[in-house]
Amino acid sequence: MTQDAPPPPDADAYEDLVVDPPKGAPVSVGANLGCAIDEYGELFCWGENWGGSTEPPTGTFWSVSVGHNYACALRDSGEVVCWGGENRSGELEAPLGQHYVVSAGGFHACALARSGEINCWGFAGYEAIEAPPGPFRSVSVGQTFTCGIRASGELVCWGDERSGMLDTPAGSFRSVSANAIHACALAESGEVVCWGDNEFGQTDAPPGAFRSVSAGRLHTCGLLESGEVACWGNNELGQSDAPDGAYRFVTAGVGNSCGVGESGEMDCWGANSFGAVEPLDYASLHMGDGGGCALRESGEVDCWGRALAGDASAREGTFRAVSVGQLRSTAFGGGIACGVRESGEISCWGSSDLLNYLAPGTNKGPYLTLSLGFDHGCAVLESGGIDCWGGNDNGQGDPPPGNYRQIQAGGSHTCALRESGEVACWGKNDRGQANSPSGTYQALSAGSAHNCAIADSGDVACWGANEDGQADAPAGKFRSVTAGRSAFSCGIRDSGAIHCWGKESLAPDAEFTGSYHAVSIAGAGRLCALSENGSLACWGRSTLDTFRTRPHATTVSAPRASPGGSLAPEAAGGVMVSAGVDHACAVGKAGGITCWGRRITAARPPDSGTFRSVSAGHLHTCAVTTSGEVVCWGKNEFGETDAPEGAYRSVSVGIRHSCALSESRGLVCWGDDSVGQAQAPTGSFRSVSAGNGHTCGVRETGELTCWGLNEHGQTSVPGGSYRAVSAGAAHTCALRDTWEITCWGWNEYGQAAAPKGRFRAVSAGIQHSCALRASGQLECWGKSYLDENARTVRFYQSLDVGSEYGCAVTTGTEGVECWGERPPSSVPEELE
Repeated sequence: MTQDAPPPPDADAYEDLVVDPPKGAPVSVGANLGCAIDEYGELFCWGENWGGSTEPPTGTFWSVSVGHNYACALRDSGEVVCWGGENRSGELEAPLGQHYVVSAGGFHACALARSGEINCWGFAGYEAIEAPPGPFRSVSVGQTFTCGIRASGELVCWGDERSGMLDTPAGSFRSVSANAIHACALAESGEVVCWGDNEFGQTDAPPGAFRSVSAGRLHTCGLLESGEVACWGNNELGQSDAPDGAYRFVTAGVGNSCGVGESGEMDCWGANSFGAVEPLDYASLHMGDGGGCALRESGEVDCWGRALAGDASAREGTFRAVSVGQLRSTAFGGGIACGVRESGEISCWGSSDLLNYLAPGTNKGPYLTLSLGFDHGCAVLESGGIDCWGGNDNGQGDPPPGNYRQIQAGGSHTCALRESGEVACWGKNDRGQANSPSGTYQALSAGSAHNCAIADSGDVACWGANEDGQADAPAGKFRSVTAGRSAFSCGIRDSGAIHCWGKESLAPDAEFTGSYHAVSIAGAGRLCALSENGSLACWGRSTLDTFRTRPHATTVSAPRASPGGSLAPEAAGGVMVSAGVDHACAVGKAGGITCWGRRITAARPPDSGTFRSVSAGHLHTCAVTTSGEVVCWGKNEFGETDAPEGAYRSVSVGIRHSCALSESRGLVCWGDDSVGQAQAPTGSFRSVSAGNGHTCGVRETGELTCWGLNEHGQTSVPGGSYRAVSAGAAHTCALRDTWEITCWGWNEYGQAAAPKGRFRAVSAGIQHSCALRASGQLECWGKSYLDENARTVRFYQSLDVGSEYGCAVTTGTEGVECWGERPPSSVPEELE
């Protein structure tokens, strides 16, 4: 029987309710199903595919909850979506509207609406979906009962009365977790209190201060303040044998448990009936610009990244070898991988453009192994000969005769190991990359213009391009080596330690701990390795969709900060807003620009055209058309509206100068250059932000560079790797790779004293700064311009800060709201 969820009450009744939304659940496991959210916000599931339960919807998500053979998740927009199972009781029919908590149980689910009310749907028995009136701050669904925590901290449960599940303890609580026939809650004091069935001791919570608690079917796990995991109750399958170490999140399932470690890697223990803790046994690892693939000892291939993870049918079966292609240019996009099947045939999967370009047209075979380079591929025949295909402008596809055992396709050259162990190289040789070294070797790796090999003695030899020391092989014995596309190399020492050399700025900004047997460079600032037990670990800057690993080694976030949190206020759905000094502008869904405020010249947009983004400054404004052209208007005293020709990705307007990011990712600045703020550095960038007298840009490597006026230290960048940056009047704020905020420069009003936590976006103004937390809630610091209306529970998807005000795009409705002492008049009705 299906019952409609009760309509949410008037939101105005709780407009003054201030609730700190619970941390999003990045992992959830049930009887036969597990789901997790990776660090990019994407869902993936594993286990029994009951009714498509392991085929989650696409998009970016905040939290996930697994029920009985189905699951529900909360999108970043606040929308609830459910999938899998049979929908016998309407458990998949999630209500419309915005929510910030979702919980799936046996055959019913509940979600906490933005109004503070609980909406439930599905199985109507035991009155478990009859939620009492709110407001609530949390909700958790068991098998036949439901529990919630009111805004006051009071705990209340409803539904099935068996085993005392409704006998809630008194007191004030932070969170609650309900499962089959027992529940647990975290008190404000940090103590865990449990009630209900206690046949296996699952309600006998140990003493101590906890961060969170999760009730499983017959056991419970909690996260102590120290970061350690404690589990109690049934341990028949090892589900209560919590591992050592520090964790950020823990969840208890039916016969298993999972946790997210401090490194972000997921770890599961207990029952393995549906593969939740299947041991990793990867034998080799292969990374490229489009993602990566790993070959199991069994011969099965797992892939992740752009266009690689989705082609499961093309890589079904077992393989002898696998290789991921590199991209000389980003013109093709996507990625490609090829493998040699046990039959000796070659199969390829990935981007259709690259398949037409880099996949072998005819399989002669049978083959033993293969390698994909930048524009060509080669394979070793079972007879020992070599076949090559693709580009051959430098002879990289013309192998010398002989018998070979390994092949490596590089930039425009190729190297191979003969049966004798000698190295043979051919193709482009402008930097010595095709100069074959003497001696005998056991392993070989070809990069863009340099190569490395491990001699029979275990010593490493490198040759070719060496402007940054990438061919200066270190002394010592190695078990694995990789020559990257960029100017650095890495290897695995005999001790299992990772050692890298070459251009330091291209190596991941990380400490490599642990013992490994294989390593692969995925591009500038990105590295992955296989540990001794076959699990996968990755470090460094990773672009969206590039490094999504299997659930066993997946990096997830607790709480997960939403991807796409750009400091250029580009919102999902086409709506974005930019706040200038005295005027603001917004791009609507249809691509038109609306401006309002006190600077009429700067606030009068073009009469026609469609745009992808806009940036408002002091007396001028610039926008990027859908074709990539930059258009500027307003005062032109310093040439600040003399936009350059060409195609651009984005534009950022300062007080009297502007900068744009070209399609080739170079920077161009124009306008006032009195203090060097328009002197854009060379190199490849991912974003740029123009302030008053200074400018900052985030390079493709994640390195942050600032230039111009440094009177208050606003261009003195702290070390580390960054996702985005915002240049204010005399201070700067940036979002680190860890989703934390760092600010520096002028701090008279505390505008550079960034709050702690994880954020999705930040914007620096003149005397204050604002940011969006991972939940989408607004937080500002410095001189206070934030009115009380903006302090209530409101959720936003992008923001931009002006002089004494700020504007943001609301989540879901995609309207624009502004706040502060001097917002630029009222927001036009069409944007509200």
